[in-house]
Amino acid sequence: TTGLVDSLLDTGLDGDLDSWADIDAEYESLVSSPPEGFEELIDDWTDHWHAQEGSNSCAVCCQEFVIEQFTGQEITESDLCSLAEDMGIFDPNEGTYLPDFGRLFDLYGIEYSANYSWDAASLIESVNGGHGVIVGVDSYEVMGGDDWGEIFGIPGSGVDHAVQVIGFDEQANEFVLNDPGHPGGKAMRVDAGRFYDAWQDGGNFACVTQQSIV
Repeated sequence: TTGLVDSLLDTGLDGDLDSWADIDAEYESLVSSPPEGFEELIDDWTDHWHAQEGSNSCAVCCQEFVIEQFTGQEITESDLCSLAEDMGIFDPNEGTYLPDFGRLFDLYGIEYSANYSWDAASLIESVNGGHGVIVGVDSYEVMGGDDWGEIFGIPGSGVDHAVQVIGFDEQANEFVLNDPGHPGGKAMRVDAGRFYDAWQDGGNFACVTQQSIV
């Protein structure tokens, strides 16, 4: 993936949000193939997917998926929501602020980084490298304008929904998501350009674990 990172940085796509509209064309020639074991990677992550129970619990659910994968523990959404509420990082009526993504990982010894302005190449490298990756997106844009109904959960930002990014398919130019807020959200595929439009609304924020499942 080093060549992929260098190529994308050379194009200036790492920080130029105005150029996301051209991302599809760039990826045709720049992205590398998914790593060996790509389908197995997707299967491992989707074992933990479920639809969120609360309107605003998307970020908690995404952290649950990652915690279960790395610890082998079965944890309920309601238990994690209670923990997060006690920690002051989750409000059932509002959701979770972007900077608090990953705070539940601290309880399980999972190290992570949570920052704005992630670039495209680094995100793909982390996702296809088996790291736990959670991002905030504009739910309306990620589904191409389809109406999801009352799906919220990230106050104080330009995005309203959290998803786990579990793969990038170079041949199809699609991201693969574990989306707790959509009934078909298990390994849901989203066009790369549409994903970037939805992701950039929150400042390209991503929470990425240091630990990997590969």
